[in-house]
Amino acid sequence: MICSLPSFIIGIWLSFFPETPKYLAETGQNVKMLNVLATMYSENTGNSLEKYLTNLKNCENQLLSELVFRVEEKINEKEDTIKSKSLKIIIMNTFLQTLMLVRKPYLRRTFIVCSATYLIMTSYYMLFLWLPDLFQRYAEFQERFPNRSATVCTVVAFEKHNKTITNTDPFGCDTPIQSSVFLYAFILALSGVPIGLTLPLFINRLGYKFFLVVGTIIASIVSFCIFLVNTSVENLIISCIFESVTSICVSVVSCMLIDFYPTHLRSIAAGFTSFFSRLGAMMGNLMTGMLIDNYCTIVIILVGSQLFDILTFSTKRRTLHLRLLLRKDEDPIRYQNDLIIQDIYSDVYQKEAMKKVAIHDVSLLSMKQELVIFRQLTEFKQTDHVVVRDKDLSRNLKGKLNNIR
Repeated sequence: MICSLPSFIIGIWLSFFPETPKYLAETGQNVKMLNVLATMYSENTGNSLEKYLTNLKNCENQLLSELVFRVEEKINEKEDTIKSKSLKIIIMNTFLQTLMLVRKPYLRRTFIVCSATYLIMTSYYMLFLWLPDLFQRYAEFQERFPNRSATVCTVVAFEKHNKTITNTDPFGCDTPIQSSVFLYAFILALSGVPIGLTLPLFINRLGYKFFLVVGTIIASIVSFCIFLVNTSVENLIISCIFESVTSICVSVVSCMLIDFYPTHLRSIAAGFTSFFSRLGAMMGNLMTGMLIDNYCTIVIILVGSQLFDILTFSTKRRTLHLRLLLRKDEDPIRYQNDLIIQDIYSDVYQKEAMKKVAIHDVSLLSMKQELVIFRQLTEFKQTDHVVVRDKDLSRNLKGKLNNIR
């Protein structure tokens, strides 16, 4: 019950949080979006809400200024929000989004993410859930033979033989747990904290792939080093290294979903990844339980080899495709397309992995909307990476771009 309290408290706490401004912008709830942003600004800076709105009105982005004026004047206009959907529509949308994940252009990245997640979680749970039991077996072995060292598989074989002879309970529930086991388990849990704190500092500079490749290589080598362990302290050191680098790999794979998929597919992709994650955890747990006593060597080889399998996957530098399907008579302020575009290009500016932006269906854009796009492009200095598919419009936009420069 004590372990369940943090999750319960966090769930209640999160219920008081506002909706994300990005979601409100994408669903056309402009008034709520500005209220949330103004509240965030006021709480973070200590300034008044009115000052935030004043800053927006005086900014160089004309569309943001017009949006603030519309909200302040309280124009009697229904906000274009998403209507409540029936269960049938929700199921159909989920099915269609799932089909998109297993078709081009997302099929390859879905296979890579799900396979990497499955292999990492299988190896992680094959070894991690077995470590406390291994600590206990080492403690019992060293208590009986204090001046003797032994490998992991030797300790496992000895403990199995000893329980068969002395224990009346076939499951070993009457075996007292050594105090050193709790200390080692606590140290093992803390081992992932230092690397976890340094990950956000270098993830943008080095990239996801660097941490995933380096982490799996180190974890695989460390898992094979279990064959060289002769004492409980050596076993603890190896276990801490494996725990820290493998947990980093799990976090990196989860973060990759944000860059691999567009917003409307991320929830389904996260569900896919979570399914293969749980499947890998279950398979790793089952294989360890069935093989550890009789086939200790095979378990260690499986852990290391599965982590090396991840290195066979390669990822190409991706191109972000932005599809703008607007009629010429549609107002970009109404649908907040400028905010979405600005968010996308700011992401491009910060992440070097995305080098090109392809704009499809540009012939459907009005002159005003074209200028909106290129205002954002020049702001984030990404104009050299834009690919326009329509040749005639491309010449017009190049001329406008030269004038802006």
